[in-house]
Amino acid sequence: MDYGMFTPEIYRYVSKVFHIKSEIIFKIEFALSDLKSNKPVEIRSAALCRLIYAGMFYKEIRNPEFVLKILSQVPDVSFDMYVGKGECEDIILRYNHQNFNRSEYVDRKRYLDMIYREYDILVNVGNNASLQAPSKMLELISTGKPIINFYHSKDSQYEMIEKYPLGLNIGKDDEKSVLRVTEFCKKYRGKSISFEEVSALYPENNLEYQINILRRLIEQ
Repeated sequence: MDYGMFTPEIYRYVSKVFHIKSEIIFKIEFALSDLKSNKPVEIRSAALCRLIYAGMFYKEIRNPEFVLKILSQVPDVSFDMYVGKGECEDIILRYNHQNFNRSEYVDRKRYLDMIYREYDILVNVGNNASLQAPSKMLELISTGKPIINFYHSKDSQYEMIEKYPLGLNIGKDDEKSVLRVTEFCKKYRGKSISFEEVSALYPENNLEYQINILRRLIEQ
């Protein structure tokens, strides 16, 4: 190959395992996406703080056990899951909490509209896999909404939430996880930052930054 472009996780792996000149490999990041439109942001009045997660669960890679266990103990929240049937069905059914709502599918356009307009807190569930990181985190951060990241390891997504002003990282060994999530929901419900502020926090994730990498390679 003349050049190689890899996600940060694969980039680190390739750098260690293969004998490739460092000057021909580059990191390519998932890009932020401005979700604003001409429609006004919907203002919803609800007694419960509304949380949403959409994606798949896997027993080894993305196990929902500790997420559901924690959220089932947090008062005054509702948690909507858009999760297809799979190998974690028994875990989901075990946490049949009265404020948990589960659907198997949501259209992508509808999903983006929901996370930007209709929910108070967005939920990310990290992977227990060193070479994979969900691109969903960039969609969540692009909204400027509060985000709770349930992490398995202190990976690139953990680092993104550490610098995000409306973010909370929760690990499965966090003894105060229920209290921290409860306080976070109370404090940050209804808060948001602009897309311009988000872009300034993560300049390497701006689309123009990625395009410039490609442009430099093409012009060489």
